Amino acid sequence: MDTVKVRHVKQTAPGTYEFREDGADSPILVWYTNASSMYKALSPQELPQYFNQRGTPINVNTVPLDDPSMTGQTPGLEIPEQPTWRDGVMGNPQQDPNEMAGNKTETPISDGTDRGPTKTTTPVQESDFRDYILIFPIEGVPAVYVYLSCPYGGTEKGKYSGRSYDPTKAGGPIQDLDWRNIEITQEGIDKVKLHTSRFDESIENQIMIERLEKILAGEITITDYDKRFYTHETRELERYRALGVPDGANDLITWNNTHTATLEDYKINEKIDSLYTPEAIAIAAEHEDY
Repeated sequence: MDTVKVRHVKQTAPGTYEFREDGADSPILVWYTNASSMYKALSPQELPQYFNQRGTPINVNTVPLDDPSMTGQTPGLEIPEQPTWRDGVMGNPQQDPNEMAGNKTETPISDGTDRGPTKTTTPVQESDFRDYILIFPIEGVPAVYVYLSCPYGGTEKGKYSGRSYDPTKAGGPIQDLDWRNIEITQEGIDKVKLHTSRFDESIENQIMIERLEKILAGEITITDYDKRFYTHETRELERYRALGVPDGANDLITWNNTHTATLEDYKINEKIDSLYTPEAIAIAAEHEDY
């Protein structure tokens, strides 16, 4: 049986505690106190969008540490009946870890029968199974067992993007495409506008669309960021339409599958090759502070 990974929850601001998976740029779980945290004004539904303006989709789940309605949970963690959060379901240490989030084990109970020698190897490497024991830097708050799963229904991991998705529901097979040698047209810009309008309002998208219009007008020089953004949005629209999704309609599972497949088409890892300029990201970050 693989060892459960033990990690520390870190305090990142007064009343705010975050857990980030190894190598992640943003938190996957946030705990906060209602009295002092910046997150108190944001609902769990709003927080993913708050963290999702960096080119790489970030899935954030938040739980108040001092919410009276959470009495009996440790530390304030509910186990939802179904995965309603964007990228995780969570458990607490009062529940049998083998029953959390559908995690069933086949570990046999010994009945005393001699079945011969068994072989183990040391040291045991940590697996990719996303379960953790989290230690809080707060006196009186016990450790919590967390199991993270993907509600998108991903069946495999993208070679280039590193994202989980279902390639059979992504609007067609992965293609060998190149985002570098492209020509921006008004028709293409119109498609970008149409496609991005299905999503929540995004300052980064607005800025990048304005850049595309200036490039077409000859006012600024095209950059790799512009090329990646333009080709990604137009190709993603093609995948939506191949699935028969009406323009303007959207759901997270469809978005995840088509978004990831489009990244695979162009061999892009967003953490390395962003779809947004650093300036667009910075402006959006400044806007979020107000």
